[in-house]
Amino acid sequence: MEVEETSVDGSKQIYHRKSRYRICHYFAMELVRSSDLFNKIAKGRLREDLASIYFQQLVFAIDFCHSRSIYHHDFKPENLLLEEDNNLKVTDF
Repeated sequence: MEVEETSVDGSKQIYHRKSRYRICHYFAMELVRSSDLFNKIAKGRLREDLASIYFQQLVFAIDFCHSRSIYHHDFKPENLLLEEDNNLKVTDF
């Protein structure tokens, strides 16, 4: 088994297990106890400064993943988790 650490927030890891027939990829992510962007938007309009913070974090996350040949094909508000301290987490790869 080979373990490669890669992270947007410093805590996610990608595990590679080489078997006889294929390579399996596993993503281990921490538990986010807050909400997602969809629920936050459903409650009403975001403040401009908060929307800017989320957008900057999303651009950084996409750039980070693309620089490691990881591509997300389902960006939508439900797949963007929000922590209580306004950190955005991308999920559902």
